[in-house]
Amino acid sequence: MDINRSFKNNSKVCDENLRRILYTYAVVNPSLDYCQGMNFIAGFLFLFLQDEALSFAVLREIINQFELSTLFNTELPMLKLNFYRLDRLISILLPDLHEHFKDESVNSSYFSSSYFITLFTQMMQYQTTNDNMWKLQRIWDYFIVFGWKAIFKTSILILQEFEESLLEMTFEMMLTQI
Repeated sequence: MDINRSFKNNSKVCDENLRRILYTYAVVNPSLDYCQGMNFIAGFLFLFLQDEALSFAVLREIINQFELSTLFNTELPMLKLNFYRLDRLISILLPDLHEHFKDESVNSSYFSSSYFITLFTQMMQYQTTNDNMWKLQRIWDYFIVFGWKAIFKTSILILQEFEESLLEMTFEMMLTQI
């Protein structure tokens, strides 16, 4: 079902490309199979590499290298840990925003799951401009070199960029904006 909802605005990634990449991964790693979010990562890799076999190989290596299996499994231990880590980083680096989040009962799990599960590739779902592709490539370059630190830094930079306006928002407004 996720394949049918992925990259609809991009003619360079078709459903069959994604289906073959993800199906091959599920066959090669039946203990993990397919998990939500992998479609965006596989689609981004195919969009960038334009080769199914290479996209599959890179997907497999990224899942192994960065232990995404602990993020993608049904218990989601890495996702929960990442929420905690991001909340702590916000409290240290953006204390005013942290207080506002506390006052409005907002924690990072409300807005950051797609950051972690798709490694920011979900942004390509809606806007596939060259500028966005370039930004995402830079995030991924940093991720490949420095690992999860890149995802946390990017998350903090996004919040920092919008901190002033977020401080003026209510709970409901924030959840539609972040």
